[in-house]
Amino acid sequence: MNPATSTQQDSGKFGSKPNYLSAMLSITLILFILGIFGFILINTRQLISFYKENLNLIIEISETGTEKEMVSMKSWLTTRDFYKNGSFSMIPKEEAMQMMRKDFGEDFLKLDLPNPFLDIVTFNVKEAYLDKEALGKIKNALKKFPNVQAVYFQDSFLHSLLKNMNKFLLFTFALTLVLLAISITLIFNTLKLALHTHRFIIKNMELVGASWRFISASYLFYLPSYYLQAFLFMFSVHLLW
Repeated sequence: MNPATSTQQDSGKFGSKPNYLSAMLSITLILFILGIFGFILINTRQLISFYKENLNLIIEISETGTEKEMVSMKSWLTTRDFYKNGSFSMIPKEEAMQMMRKDFGEDFLKLDLPNPFLDIVTFNVKEAYLDKEALGKIKNALKKFPNVQAVYFQDSFLHSLLKNMNKFLLFTFALTLVLLAISITLIFNTLKLALHTHRFIIKNMELVGASWRFISASYLFYLPSYYLQAFLFMFSVHLLW
């Protein structure tokens, strides 16, 4: 066999175009998932604020409380800086009894027990006031009203919520870093694949005196177009999603 012919055949074989499509699709998938986790990280703060501001402070109203005292307390409460607008709600003890009836059935009423509940008022507090010191001051101020018997807050639920959200954030951040590392690795591996596939062409270019800057320029400017296509495809998928 003619050596020149063999060399040409080898060059054609090893100089074939690498499969950029699979790399582009892989990068697109990773960027898509990375975008989802990035969106979650950005909006988690708002999600935490939403849940924190929807936790109820519960006020038990004493049986001796009057309508005038209730109006006075409501007027004071709804004008405070810590009060979340529109969150005031009153649940009469009769309504609480009906809720108990739904949970335990008609047999609960056959016991003919007195209503063990009290009228309660629930409201929400702005996030800036959801620390232990501020909540303590709110509770103490409410207890000064003669119709207030007790004040409760779902602090155990808040602690559990924040603990779980912090774990979720840590997991999401770690997974985002892993996906980012995989994406960067794919980009470099695709570049290495292109250089390896065209190694004979690159060698011939070096032999005729081409500088490495001239040789690498075509790859440095050619490959980013695939990543731009992957990004645009990923962005389109996000818009549809």
